[in-house]
Amino acid sequence: MFVDSHCHLDKLDYNDLHNGVADVIEKAAQANVTELLSIGVTLDAFPNMIEMIAPFDNVHASCGVHPLDVESEFALDVLQKYATHSKVVAIGETGLDYHYQPETADLQKLRFEQHVKLAVELNKPLIIHTRNAREDTLRILRENHAEKMWRCDPLLH
Repeated sequence: MFVDSHCHLDKLDYNDLHNGVADVIEKAAQANVTELLSIGVTLDAFPNMIEMIAPFDNVHASCGVHPLDVESEFALDVLQKYATHSKVVAIGETGLDYHYQPETADLQKLRFEQHVKLAVELNKPLIIHTRNAREDTLRILRENHAEKMWRCDPLLH
């Protein structure tokens, strides 16, 4: 048994490569992948992703805003609402990416802090993307008490 812990089912090519989500899940099953986690990267795409995966008990979701999408439409109350959906098992993808968009670093930090606080509040794991931002990533995790989540990374101590 394998778990695909990071897929983007709502971003796949359903015109040429696959015949829908059921087809992807069947192909995964043929490779002995029995559980999938479809990762949310923007709030505006989340409802469509949830609708796509709703019929499949072995497909779970995360919700969040990727650091390269921090300028997309965002409302903290919407993130909080989506995070409590029964399919959502994690918060993210979130984090910091100073390699591609250093000019949005301040907004990335704000969004990341909001995601960390929500993950701690809901006791859900975080899916973190970080690039060229290790110190800020670890500082934000420490300052927002990420060690209180159900799993604790020894790097945070």
